[in-house]
Amino acid sequence: ATTAEGTQTETAGKDGMYIPETTTKNQAAVLAEVTPAVESAEKNFNADNIQARNLIIWDRMGEEHIMGQTQLAFYYALQEMSGGKITADLYLSGEVDVDATNLPEAYSVTNVGRYQLELAEQNGYAKGAVFGLPYVFQNREHFWAFADSELGKTVMDEINNGGFACHVLSYIEEGARSYFTTAAHPVDSYTDLAGLKLRVQSTDIYNDMVRAIGASPTTMAWSEVYTGLSSGVVDGADNPYTGYNSSMLFEVAPNIYEDEHIWGANLLTISTSIWDSLNDDEKAMFEAAAQIASDYNRKHIQEVETAIKENIVSEHGVTIKTPSSEEKQKMVELCQPMYEKFAADYLGFIDEIKALAQ
Repeated sequence: ATTAEGTQTETAGKDGMYIPETTTKNQAAVLAEVTPAVESAEKNFNADNIQARNLIIWDRMGEEHIMGQTQLAFYYALQEMSGGKITADLYLSGEVDVDATNLPEAYSVTNVGRYQLELAEQNGYAKGAVFGLPYVFQNREHFWAFADSELGKTVMDEINNGGFACHVLSYIEEGARSYFTTAAHPVDSYTDLAGLKLRVQSTDIYNDMVRAIGASPTTMAWSEVYTGLSSGVVDGADNPYTGYNSSMLFEVAPNIYEDEHIWGANLLTISTSIWDSLNDDEKAMFEAAAQIASDYNRKHIQEVETAIKENIVSEHGVTIKTPSSEEKQKMVELCQPMYEKFAADYLGFIDEIKALAQ
């Protein structure tokens, strides 16, 4: 039953389908979309072989963020396909304090989460450096062409056979990273970024990328970025629109330079310890749920991003500057030496990815 406030309580759905308890309109909306997807999915597993288990599902951006919604879609699909045998504790707003760049640490605390492919190199997957390099993907269509390709499947297989702490179930994405700056530092051209202090993640690639455009990198936890921008510790940072909006950075950094330097290639993952404990029917169910979540993500990310852009411009006075193709090419050229430095063994692989551009 669904209340007037959008709260859905546990009940039996069509054909005995298990409908989980939802407590917000956002959760109810995700569930409403997932339910028919589950009903129409071909079930290639025996539900009698599904064992009851409780998962810990983690993210840091909140359930209103596309990544939180994607993980809700995954969870609800699991609940319904398992007849309610799969339950979970949801920590989608960073309540569980884990180092998301350290896979063993993160998956010793959590069971399910999304992982940024661009950070995989830090955890021993050397080819992962490719996805941290700027301007490997041209646009959203290019990323999904890769995800659908044999190259994309190969990357998943390599990670899953590499002895890492997590098992990849599907590709998801949160949009491209672009630069944003405080009101004191409007940006009309990439040259305006020169000399600014830009927050970066703690990776050599990010540090070099910022230096390549003449800026000064400052390593800072994402949770500290709002304060860092408002206090002047940093002049700018980068993130997809979804992260920028969910952290309300339009209040302290109203200038966006939409160069889309790194595409937010993410992986929906489960801890290897959980995966290895599953039987074949359970693995098939988890893979089917992950595909539903990936489809949900792929369907909604563009509309979410478009709505964010319209809102931050009209309601918060944000200025968005899109570089010309000539300016974009200059930025690509400035960053080109990074390819040799960080991915010299994978230049052919990069060429194969770029050849997938529409």
